[in-house]
Amino acid sequence: MKQPTRTALTIDLGGDRYSLDISATQERVWSETLTVQRTTKQPSRKAVAKVLLERSWVAESDSYSTTLHEDLAPELTRKAVVEQTTPNRLMLGKLASMNNMIAHKIVQWFDKDLDFYDMHRSPFAQDVVLGKAAHLLKEDGEFKLLIEHFMKDADIGHAGLRVSEEKTREAIVNETDHKLELAETVRPVLFFLHSTEDGSEAVFRPQRESSGTLRFVALLAALLQPSRRRRLICIDELSASMHPDLVRRLIKIVHSSRYNKSGNQLFFTTHDTHLMDPGELLRRDQITICDKDRFGRSTTRRLDEYQDAARSDANLQKQYLQGRFNGIPQFGPTLEDVPVDDEPLAVNA
Repeated sequence: MKQPTRTALTIDLGGDRYSLDISATQERVWSETLTVQRTTKQPSRKAVAKVLLERSWVAESDSYSTTLHEDLAPELTRKAVVEQTTPNRLMLGKLASMNNMIAHKIVQWFDKDLDFYDMHRSPFAQDVVLGKAAHLLKEDGEFKLLIEHFMKDADIGHAGLRVSEEKTREAIVNETDHKLELAETVRPVLFFLHSTEDGSEAVFRPQRESSGTLRFVALLAALLQPSRRRRLICIDELSASMHPDLVRRLIKIVHSSRYNKSGNQLFFTTHDTHLMDPGELLRRDQITICDKDRFGRSTTRRLDEYQDAARSDANLQKQYLQGRFNGIPQFGPTLEDVPVDDEPLAVNA
């Protein structure tokens, strides 16, 4: 039997802290729990988490055991939700479709405040992100000046950014017959200005810029875009195509209340072990080690859970590479002991 994947997160909505914990496979939701820790007007009183929804699959009875708190919905609504939620669907989603206020707020957080960026895998995804960045810079002149400021300081060769509108043809679905067709549209395009020796400016299209430059400006726009709501930005391989020092400065920008005024949070994966330096950028509780077994199953453990090894004054990078925290490749015999020639390779003249 396939083991379910577990996902858990905590969301702060209007001061109330909701925790959602889900275990599921493609065929079935095995467990689903929603708790809330509400804001109290008495600071001295300790807030207690209340379970609003608890649902788990009981194999012995071939059915679900479900509890819905009365604070979540009226009795008739709760009964309808239990009866109408299919095994491969979240009960939270069913509640949202029935206009439940709490469920709607949580689903809205996923829709509006959670963003994923996976630019290093797909050029199409990078084009989408850069297009969104161009739109933001075009609409907000002050925001454009801020991004230009960072770009100039990151690379002395950059003189600024320019946004121009260009006609293009995009594939859309016809509303009448639902067929795919090409339609002409206008979209903003980002251009990069570079200083030259004679004092003039050279204009580069995105295709002529390095992957690191494109990634840096796209991530800056994503992380710092003006918003009334605090957002969570998830980035796969944050360090891809960027110099380690540039990555470190990007993390510092996220930590800066001066620039990250909305308090946006960054969740990223990386293989850059330099970011583990204690007291430099990230606390131990901000670093999670992902370990994969020989069957391909992944588990995660926060670095601060290694009480004995991961001391605040320890060389965490060195300890990680030594295998103290797991999460490192397990090589087979071919790669385990690759012979090295005594003499260096000759260089052809």
